[in-house]
Amino acid sequence: MQRILLITACTGSKTYRPDDALRKEDFLDAERFKEKSKKLNPYLLPAGKMYTGAQHLRLNEGVLTLRKKYGDETIDVYILSAGYGLISEDYPVWPYEITFNKMNKGKYCSGHNSLKSTKKRRSCCRTMI
Repeated sequence: MQRILLITACTGSKTYRPDDALRKEDFLDAERFKEKSKKLNPYLLPAGKMYTGAQHLRLNEGVLTLRKKYGDETIDVYILSAGYGLISEDYPVWPYEITFNKMNKGKYCSGHNSLKSTKKRRSCCRTMI
């Protein structure tokens, strides 16, 4: 079977919703992001386990079915996150409160690209949005 690349969107519902979750301004300031994320370490989860919206849960059911039948390597899942950009389902994320609803393309991409303190941060959102 050919390998499948599945790209989905994040959901507003998350496993953890602490009052001090990351916000837009945290993603725009690398030092602020670093400090705040340290405090949120108890809530750190792989992206695939952070999102709990109905769309994400149903999608995971289908992915699990495919992986059981054809093997784990059959499908790669990436999530377009309003906070983190395009990330693998295994990418560790801290809870955040940001949605695409109130963003425009320029602000999302420019803000995300300014966060250079984390090498794993992806700037490919420019090509995705």
